[in-house]
Amino acid sequence: MKYDFGKYVERRGTDSSKWDHQTGPFGAEGLLPFWVADSDFAVLPEIQQAMAKRIEHPVFGYTAAPENYYSAIENWTKTRYGYEIQKDWVVPGTGVMGSVVLAIQSLTKPGDQIVIQTPVYPPFHSVVTTNDRVLIKSELKRDENNYYSMDFEDLEQKFKDGAKMMLLCNPHNPVGRVWTHEEMEKLVELCNRYGIYLVSDEIHCDIIMPGHKLTSAMLFPSIYDRLVVCTAPSKTFNIAGLGVSNALVPNEETRKKVNNQVAKNKASGPNILSKLACEAAYTHGAQWVDEMNEYLAGNMKYVYEFCKEKMPDIPVTRPEGTYLIWMDFGVFGKTSEEIIHFLVENAKIGLGDGTPYSDTAGQKGFIRLNVGCPMCTLKEGMERLYQAYTMLKK
Repeated sequence: MKYDFGKYVERRGTDSSKWDHQTGPFGAEGLLPFWVADSDFAVLPEIQQAMAKRIEHPVFGYTAAPENYYSAIENWTKTRYGYEIQKDWVVPGTGVMGSVVLAIQSLTKPGDQIVIQTPVYPPFHSVVTTNDRVLIKSELKRDENNYYSMDFEDLEQKFKDGAKMMLLCNPHNPVGRVWTHEEMEKLVELCNRYGIYLVSDEIHCDIIMPGHKLTSAMLFPSIYDRLVVCTAPSKTFNIAGLGVSNALVPNEETRKKVNNQVAKNKASGPNILSKLACEAAYTHGAQWVDEMNEYLAGNMKYVYEFCKEKMPDIPVTRPEGTYLIWMDFGVFGKTSEEIIHFLVENAKIGLGDGTPYSDTAGQKGFIRLNVGCPMCTLKEGMERLYQAYTMLKK
């Protein structure tokens, strides 16, 4: 490999949310953390170089995104995912969930029903309710192999019952599904049949495991009139702290509504350095991403085999995308919150509480593990997890 993803980078002392600010979620500091969804990998060197070069200039005034910013996005989506976009379709922002909020505010009205598929990334819940829309939950189906799928019958019923919008997570956080072409085609057909706006959060779109392929909602022109696809280089290139994202809105009228909301909210765009970071990532980062995905696949294989051998009664997902593993600790009859507290107290390890992803997941003891780290960190974490597991067994 050209890039060394196994190199440990010390993040303590950098005001890292994951490493330095653990008291809020856990009531303790000094934990080995696997909760916040950023990775511990050093960024693509060209990203640092682009920012360092700009910092040499002593003025940091207002700046516009250069033409290269848009052409880098266009080339990245075309070469990696097979769809072509136009510059005008891009609505830059500072975060994917900010773009989701803009879509909700501009394309629906208070009291409208918005569908999400649970368990799902916690802000999917709050962006609906805090904007005075009605949250409608469609539970993903889970089979005996811990494999999740969409419940299309349930979705159709909720669409029939008056939903106006659906928030899609693809790849799905936390269950790791990369929805197939057939699944996406069926979902788009349902959205078209019932006039549903589809807002697709594709922030993890680049983190795809070998043998799988992203099918973006952008591959279906039939829904372009009611489509917003939210992307960002943040998860992929570990630059979430820079605040840069790009919503893709192909329909002119829909885009006008979104941009009007941007103006109404006085929503800011990417800053002087984050624009350069995004451009550098999409211009120079293809090999870096491919090698990272290969490394992550090894991490996931390690966790799966570790659990199969030492904790066989703990079902875990085998993610098709993201660097997140969904773990079922239901065998102990404890809630997710109780499991997390036990891990903090007895193993000094911090994982993600399943409760905010869905009430059902929280009651059944699900937790989320982030494997976006060097193998040395992951091995230590799994050993600590196993120690706590053996204590729970007793």
